[in-house]
Amino acid sequence: MSLMAWVELAYMEIGNKSHCQSMQNKIRRRDTISELPDELLLKILSLLPSKLAIATGVLSKRWGSLWKETKSWRYDAETSLGAIRRFTIFLHTRSRIGSLHLRLNRNYLKPDVKAVVDIAVKLSLRELRIEMVYNTFELPKSLYVSSKLETLILEKLDLMGVPLNVRLTCLKRLHLLSVDFSSDQSVKALLSICPKLEDLVVRRSSYTSI
Repeated sequence: MSLMAWVELAYMEIGNKSHCQSMQNKIRRRDTISELPDELLLKILSLLPSKLAIATGVLSKRWGSLWKETKSWRYDAETSLGAIRRFTIFLHTRSRIGSLHLRLNRNYLKPDVKAVVDIAVKLSLRELRIEMVYNTFELPKSLYVSSKLETLILEKLDLMGVPLNVRLTCLKRLHLLSVDFSSDQSVKALLSICPKLEDLVVRRSSYTSI
């Protein structure tokens, strides 16, 4: 899928052409948000699901190019499993990815998740957040060879298969939010491969056993 095709899909997220025209008219009457500096607007875009961030390009000429400068992308689970593959293809059009946030459900195939993470790692990924809605997950091998990853946030998942012969060499921040492990040894294995860890946050829940 081309970049333009992805953009067209994103525009559909905020409605049809008449709805978009209505949004443009409102922006022309009082466009106070566009008076904000680019740095702040990019921060706002980084908090949106990627489709909606791209869809802001319809608002004005400035917004049309602004979303292309963001280095933070968020994918929210969709009913169509093909959507994550289109998202992966879209990421291939980016020059760099600083932050990636994946919010997934039980239906997602692990090879598809791995493909998204792998391309992000190749594009200098520094922060990765994955929410899996209590499904098993194994860290892709590409993370262990990444010299850029500094922040890893895992939420609502069963973490499996932490190898002992690898390192997350640059990881400084690790957040484990309602993450379950198979044993205490698995927890120790994860911490042992993070030699530069400075910030560890653990949030337990009724779901976790460790």
